[in-house]
Amino acid sequence: MSKKNNIGFILGFISIGIILLIIGFFTAVLYYQIFPYYTESSPTTYFPSGTNSIDLSRFQLFTMQQTPSMLPTIPYNSTVIVLPISQVQNISVRDIIAFYYPGRILPVAHRVVEIRNVSGQEEYLTKGDNVKYSDQILINKTEIIGKVVGVLY
Repeated sequence: MSKKNNIGFILGFISIGIILLIIGFFTAVLYYQIFPYYTESSPTTYFPSGTNSIDLSRFQLFTMQQTPSMLPTIPYNSTVIVLPISQVQNISVRDIIAFYYPGRILPVAHRVVEIRNVSGQEEYLTKGDNVKYSDQILINKTEIIGKVVGVLY
């Protein structure tokens, strides 16, 4: 085999490697950034039977507090799509809820990490995805705006 053929063979191998890296990168982006939105609290959950569209009049849009507490799930300067609490059938652990946190003007969106029964009422312990500890207060249903079902970037 000549040197020219060897160089061509090596360049071909490198090209295939680069292509595989690019495919791997896009697969990772798809898996970690897009797929989670369609496996938990996804707007597709609310598609009317037999259609592929959403009636946005059922939802509310909120700009969230500009803190890193929900990164990477809810990035800075994002708007969340919220299903009003009056239309939410149940809230489960791992759902993201929007609520008014005492002392804050804008609503907060955090993930439910525990549901407690306090005096016969369900109360929710929440935590930001990007913080180590849960919030210091329990949220009762009257403080909840609704369930986060999507994010607008």
